Amino acid sequence: SSRVPSQSVYTPFLGSSQTYPARMNRNFRGDAIFVKDRLYQRGIGVHSYSKLVYPLDGKTFTAFRTRYAIDGNPERADVTVRVKLDDKVVHEQANVRAGSLSPVVLVDLGGAKELTLEVDFGANIDSEDRLNWIEPALLKVKPAAPATQPAAARAE
Repeated sequence: SSRVPSQSVYTPFLGSSQTYPARMNRNFRGDAIFVKDRLYQRGIGVHSYSKLVYPLDGKTFTAFRTRYAIDGNPERADVTVRVKLDDKVVHEQANVRAGSLSPVVLVDLGGAKELTLEVDFGANIDSEDRLNWIEPALLKVKPAAPATQPAAARAE
């Protein structure tokens, strides 16, 4: 959230004078980012449709990590979240609704030249479609994958 995107696009569902620019370390209104009762210092607040594009040099960073959640508890919010590398979708989740924080999304950058964070319209057009990217981070070292075996099996 401390990097400036090369593109920051907001397109309303219907033509209007409303503008909801991406807000760094704030929700789309400019307030602190909360998910349930937890405050997050780092994040990006957006409203659908939004697209943030970050240039990469293909060498400095090896992975991207984030989580996401609908801001607040709006009943009609419904969005599709995408993470793209060089315009190829590497993570997509449709029907993101209020009330839960996503699992950690960890993407191997694989030498990509561009990272895109996209929040698209969902089932209810764009009504209340405000999303927070939670603690987005470009990582120099990709963390090891979590163990998939139970602890007792690993100890043998």
